[in-house]
Amino acid sequence: ADPGKEYVVYSLIGSSVQFTVNLGGAAGKTLNARFYDPRTGTFQPGFAVAGGNAAESFTKPDVADWVLHLTVNSGPG
Repeated sequence: ADPGKEYVVYSLIGSSVQFTVNLGGAAGKTLNARFYDPRTGTFQPGFAVAGGNAAESFTKPDVADWVLHLTVNSGPG
């Protein structure tokens, strides 16, 4: 992953509310994450995630369709 790149994960209705994303390629970087509600066109509050974990867990707000939006930023060092 390079600074400024964006990634999305679409989680279908009825799927598990928890899922994992491989962020191993973003080691040493910080990612801004937020969930997007495709039903209303709105974003949930954002949060930061450290890159590098090959199995980073995320929990969507409920079992409906949700999009996880990740933006990679330069990390420390």
